[in-house]
Amino acid sequence: MSPYREVWDDEGGAGSFNRAVRFFRALPVRYDTRDEEMQVWESFVANMTKDTGFRYNDPGNPFWSAIGMNPRNFDWAGWRAAVWGGRHRTL
Repeated sequence: MSPYREVWDDEGGAGSFNRAVRFFRALPVRYDTRDEEMQVWESFVANMTKDTGFRYNDPGNPFWSAIGMNPRNFDWAGWRAAVWGGRHRTL
């Protein structure tokens, strides 16, 4: 099992695993180590694929500090397509 799939299953990722992992790997972010990448992936799955109590675009959502990105600079259309199959999802 790939480490991406393992995290997805452990965190209870929602939506399409294949589309989500392709989207995540295409994000314009560089990681210093594989461990760092997997920590950010875990945060993505935990905070951006299911309801966690944070709005997805809330700067307080733990994903934004994990990835070091401002939610205003995020590809929301790509995220919707990847995680929710293009269906509208309240941010």
